[in-house]
Amino acid sequence: MFGFRDKYKTAGLDLRELIVEGKAEDAERLAHSLRGIAATLEAKELAEAASAVECAFRSRKTEHISCLIDALDEALAPAIAAVNSMDGEMAAL
Repeated sequence: MFGFRDKYKTAGLDLRELIVEGKAEDAERLAHSLRGIAATLEAKELAEAASAVECAFRSRKTEHISCLIDALDEALAPAIAAVNSMDGEMAAL
């Protein structure tokens, strides 16, 4: 679970950087991976937001991608906070 935090805590920024670098396939792959792990963790809103980003890249309809990434960031924040909270609880044991 802590690998999730380390790998995806900057997913929104990472997606934006990939776009600037012209790496749409890598951005789609990142969104796909995040969607999968979010679904596994039952983070429904995050999975849906990542799916929307993934679908935009897949369909090449990226005119509103910035808004979709903003929504992903909003959904990601509570998931990262939950992992951070669990990290603190584990340290107290």
